[in-house]
Amino acid sequence: MLTVVEAKKSGHPDENHTAEALRLGRVLITCDRDYLNERRFRNQLSGTWSKFDARRNEWTWYARFLDGTTSRDRFRWSRGKLQTWVEH
Repeated sequence: MLTVVEAKKSGHPDENHTAEALRLGRVLITCDRDYLNERRFRNQLSGTWSKFDARRNEWTWYARFLDGTTSRDRFRWSRGKLQTWVEH
């Protein structure tokens, strides 16, 4: 694990953090919701990628595949059971 402080990247733009994670082959974990903006990171996130938008009782998984298609799978807990719905 490498934090932004350890990498001496505090205060750098989000695009720099993404580039560093890609360069190092690392997973980028953040609470910054700006990273969900696909247009902003279009050039950096070519190929395949996955993003998780986690909230208290639900989360959404966004994925882009090699053929350029994308999917969005949503999950939530309801009455003690995991519910899933898929949108393509």
